[in-house]
Amino acid sequence: MYIEELQFDKTHRRQLGMPNSLDVDAQETNIGQLFPQESFPNDKISDLSVGKLTTGTIKSQQITLGVTAGGGDVYIAGGTFDVAAWTTTGGFILGLDDSDSDAPKFFIGDGTTSLDWNVTTANTLTIIGSITATTGSIGGWTIDATSLTSNAGQVGMSSAATGALDVRFWAGNVMASAPFRVYENGNFTATQATITGAITATSGTIGSFTIGTYLYTGTKTAFDDTNAGVHLGSDGIGIGNNVFTVSSAGALVATSATITGAITATSGSFTGTINATAGKFGTATNYWSVGATGLTATSASTDVIINYGKTDFTNTDTGFILGYDWSASLPKFYIGTATKYFNFDGQDVVVGSGIFNAGAMINALTLGDGTSNSGRITLSIADGQGDCYIAAGKTDFTNTDSGFILGIDDSDSNLSKFYCGNSTNYISWDGIKLVIAGDLINIDTSTDIIIGTIVPVYAGTAGEYLFADDAVYMNADGKIYKTDAAVAGTCTSYIGLVLANADTDTAVRIQLNGYYSGIAGLTVGSAYYLKDGLSVAQTSGSSPASILSDDWSSETFTATNTKFQKAILRLYRAVSSSANNVVVELQTCTTDVVATAKPTGTVLATATIVQNTLTTSTGGADYTFSLPYNGLEVNKMYCIVLKYPTGNGEVRWLIQGGGSTYAGGNYVNTTDGGTNWIIDSAADARFSLYMDSGAVSTTPGSTSKKVGIFLEATKLLMVNS
Repeated sequence: MYIEELQFDKTHRRQLGMPNSLDVDAQETNIGQLFPQESFPNDKISDLSVGKLTTGTIKSQQITLGVTAGGGDVYIAGGTFDVAAWTTTGGFILGLDDSDSDAPKFFIGDGTTSLDWNVTTANTLTIIGSITATTGSIGGWTIDATSLTSNAGQVGMSSAATGALDVRFWAGNVMASAPFRVYENGNFTATQATITGAITATSGTIGSFTIGTYLYTGTKTAFDDTNAGVHLGSDGIGIGNNVFTVSSAGALVATSATITGAITATSGSFTGTINATAGKFGTATNYWSVGATGLTATSASTDVIINYGKTDFTNTDTGFILGYDWSASLPKFYIGTATKYFNFDGQDVVVGSGIFNAGAMINALTLGDGTSNSGRITLSIADGQGDCYIAAGKTDFTNTDSGFILGIDDSDSNLSKFYCGNSTNYISWDGIKLVIAGDLINIDTSTDIIIGTIVPVYAGTAGEYLFADDAVYMNADGKIYKTDAAVAGTCTSYIGLVLANADTDTAVRIQLNGYYSGIAGLTVGSAYYLKDGLSVAQTSGSSPASILSDDWSSETFTATNTKFQKAILRLYRAVSSSANNVVVELQTCTTDVVATAKPTGTVLATATIVQNTLTTSTGGADYTFSLPYNGLEVNKMYCIVLKYPTGNGEVRWLIQGGGSTYAGGNYVNTTDGGTNWIIDSAADARFSLYMDSGAVSTTPGSTSKKVGIFLEATKLLMVNS
């Protein structure tokens, strides 16, 4: 090898005193003696290639591998190897892994068998392939050519083949005398054993038992044969000539038995007599205890019962149940079906439907004993569970069927009611008013003279919403409407007073004459007349206010009575039309001061009209909107709001733009759907409002029609004059 091959030029050689060439063919070369230590700077050592050293031997005290962090792995390797994985397929690799914290690693192998340190498993020597050893030890085991032994030969395993029956495993002593031995044919010897798993044997003996298909003694090969002995098998258990047998189905036969502990059974039967003065039926905490004179129920967590058909204390199923209801802590008895039953629920006896047969109760029921105990029937209703009543012929509180019914109406606020008669002649109390239909003969009992005949009630159809106590008339269309003393025709056709609220086109009952009860606040001795219907109005003005989408109009007003009946508004529509509804609402106001009152959005009553039914005449027409509401406060502010939220065209409400004559309210409008309202104190819409129309008053109306005289605290004697 020439020195130039180590990349030292002539100048460096002269400076360092190096020879021109290096003989590496010799058996031994000591580079340290040929070159001083400073002859090999780092840049030259890094250029020295092992490939330049082709023969001979390099001797040194040691080769130390050093790693510069991040500079790559440092290793010595040969053959075929993979430095990235630190494995070989026919070679070796030894070094430091720069990427694994400079961990030392070694791997040698051919890809099938191998030996490695810290490669396959960290900090572990791993051997893949066969290990052959005929001497030595592994842990506490001694290795020889045919066996592994431990504890001085008192436990071990052997592969020796002697030609005799050889022992393969043993423990407890040396092989020949060990208390546990397993032979090469599968037999084993054990002086004692505890086995927790399965034992399978098809022959042999255990004590006096023969092992076959079953275990048996003597000749008893079947559980129910007549032979002596004991039999244990999958067919059953038997002792002797059937003195005791248990079949595979669980059927037990014993010619006699003395049982001192508990018997638990889910089914079965006794064909003979059972005598018991102690014991219990049930669980440890829920049971019937047996006593000398009967059974006693004890319960800690569930019902204790005797039953048939029923499984709980209800009338759902057919059957009976007797016992202790743990959830209610009460003794109970239920018997019967879902519709006919007799119950004791722990507190009361309940009879449902059927014939209650108890002595004289079939023909007559006597309440009380006539001496020291009075009798009574009290009806008590459970909300939502149906009416409670005594009846014959009738099953509901109506006049449809003939008969009577007296009781409590579950569907009508539990009102007490009485109905007696048929569909045309009857007397009824509906919980509020007494109604008599048909001829009522009033007889003076002192002289038996008929005083008069009264036909007090008429049943008709309401033509508009009617309040109770309204004075009404019969219209030409056959329907009932409120009277208006200012309209003579309604007074002429006056027929009586309304008994209960009735909506438009629904049935309404009218008392025609006699004593009328129910009107409050009347003065005894005063005569009462029909009232004028109109309460407040503003009927002038021809300026149109447009209503469409979020543009709404309103008129505030001051209430003159507690009942609001209807509003009449002067309206028309634009030429374009729609089948959508125009909405009219009765609303509350923000204040009771006329100058500042505005709609609140709280709606008390609503009415509608289809837009295309309005006139297109710019003079408008009066349209009536029924807005029944009973609850106004006199002298408080309310308002009528007109909306047309959807559809084509516009709705227009005529208003008086200046010089309005109505002082109790103002015209108000919004352009943002009610968020902000603008008051026009100089304007009012055209409207007529009816509050408490159809009622009576001590002040004669326009036609002075008298309807009655208030005689006593609750009675108005009706007249028609």
